[in-house]
Amino acid sequence: MIVYIESNFIFELGLNREQREHCLALLDWCEAGYIDLRLAAFAIPEARRALRKREADRLDTVRMLKFQSGDSKRHSTEDVATIESAREALQSWTDREAEQINDVMRRLLYGRVTFISLDRAALHNDEIFRAVKVLPGDGDLLIFACVMTDLVLRRSTGDTATSLFVTGGTDFLNAKIHFKPYSCDLLTSYSAAVGRLKAQLE
Repeated sequence: MIVYIESNFIFELGLNREQREHCLALLDWCEAGYIDLRLAAFAIPEARRALRKREADRLDTVRMLKFQSGDSKRHSTEDVATIESAREALQSWTDREAEQINDVMRRLLYGRVTFISLDRAALHNDEIFRAVKVLPGDGDLLIFACVMTDLVLRRSTGDTATSLFVTGGTDFLNAKIHFKPYSCDLLTSYSAAVGRLKAQLE
């Protein structure tokens, strides 16, 4: 079974979100050879961009806290210690998240996940789907275009087996109609994908 995933998969794993255990199950099944996880290669730099933005937002807060802790005329010694403790905790949290995300990316890059190239065909699809406003975000649109390119390529080789596109939210729901002709079901939770696949794998 081919299971398409997108950048939310990386953040579910790396940020210990609610669906993490289900994502781990999918990744373990992929590494065991039970399923073929496919991810648009563009999802990696897209996730890195989102991580940098997250880090920048936190850094602004850290700088503000550092400034406040240095303004000793306006704070008691106890206040300064509290602010400094909060700043250190936030910096530590940010560093830990970045390392966890990087660990997930390394596991994907050096494991058995299949990466779909952002090639000329995918860019052409991106233009087509952008014109009809299937998805609003540039990142999601490029990932969707890559998946559609892979679906078209599979059909051209005679592969009509059912596949899944699994996402962590509802952003891709407008794309559901485009997946259907290629026997690709869209699921909006990783738990639903695990439930579907577990029945087939047992």
